[in-house]
Amino acid sequence: MKTNEDRMIDFVAKSYEENRFDPKKALARSQNGSLRRSLSLSKRTVMLKRIAGVAAAAAVGIFLYLSWLTSWTDYAAYDIAQTFTLPDSSSVTLAPGSTLSLQKHKDKRLVQMTGKVYFNVRHDDRAPFRVDAGSGFVKVLGTRFQVDSRDSISVSVVSGKVLFSAIRSGEEALILTKGQSAVLDPAASKPVEITPKHPNPAAWATGEFIYDNTPLPEVLSELSEYYDVTLVAFDAGHSSGESRRLSGEFSTSSLQEILNLINSALGTDIQIESQPTR
Repeated sequence: MKTNEDRMIDFVAKSYEENRFDPKKALARSQNGSLRRSLSLSKRTVMLKRIAGVAAAAAVGIFLYLSWLTSWTDYAAYDIAQTFTLPDSSSVTLAPGSTLSLQKHKDKRLVQMTGKVYFNVRHDDRAPFRVDAGSGFVKVLGTRFQVDSRDSISVSVVSGKVLFSAIRSGEEALILTKGQSAVLDPAASKPVEITPKHPNPAAWATGEFIYDNTPLPEVLSELSEYYDVTLVAFDAGHSSGESRRLSGEFSTSSLQEILNLINSALGTDIQIESQPTR
């Protein structure tokens, strides 16, 4: 192994030209070589730092993107129904005890829910709106509808059109339009269309009662349950009203106002036999 002295001798020998040794040139050559090595190391360090910076930025970007894809916003209603406006300007009304989670994504709108929820979805061809509820899902572009997942999963459409299917892939779907309802039992492979108990199953959220040639007893049954009273119609002195049918739209929180309008239209005398308990 060469000593420092040996290396000095080698250096002088290389700098010797025809019995002439110029210490200034030798020193300059030595300094230039050191400078080149220093510059080379400096450039390499800068390049490595740049690569490390780009990699770090990419890693942060990927992390933020994945976090964005999988991030959810939660909504809940506790003792009373609550209405929320979603980022796309759609709105949802949650019945007491219901929950909804919205996944943020620029190309799709996905929500997961429990309980009973009324949807007013803003139309967007580029981003279909999908509701996952237990074993079923509903897919729409823009419409108003209700999903109830408290027992079996039921869907009632107020306006527009929805696709209702079991969540398992390959299952048959059912198309529902305005005024139609369907139910999906947990073990079933396809929802079936049903006649809902009342003409306006989403009235709790909309405050609207829409009747189209509806028998008066059905109207009174729905209003009685909604307002927690017992309504009886008297027609020409008889407790009947069986032959009466009602067409019209009512949007008010006043039961008496609705009854006055019905009595005026049908010539009935509808009376409240028990007062509201709420």
